[in-house]
Amino acid sequence: MPRSLLLLVGSARPGAYINTLAYAVDQLEVDRIVMVNILYAPFSNSSDFEELVDEKLRGALLGLSKGAYRSMAIPAEWVELYKDLYVKYSYRHTERINYHFF
Repeated sequence: MPRSLLLLVGSARPGAYINTLAYAVDQLEVDRIVMVNILYAPFSNSSDFEELVDEKLRGALLGLSKGAYRSMAIPAEWVELYKDLYVKYSYRHTERINYHFF
């Protein structure tokens, strides 16, 4: 049975999501990722959502899948996990939900 991860986005930093995504794909066998933009939230800036999802996070995962993050080398045993994660992230979906409906 397919497993989905709904990831509520509240930070514009990609590092805040990488470990969660990696754990979910590796340990929980998640095969579908949904990034959720919380609109009108007092703690986030929704205008950064598209840049985070389409550029920053995707770029960080691409680097990890190639064995590097910023200037650090990634252990070889993790590279396969990040390759799998990058592929699954490439097929991600995005949703929006109004903060007031929580």
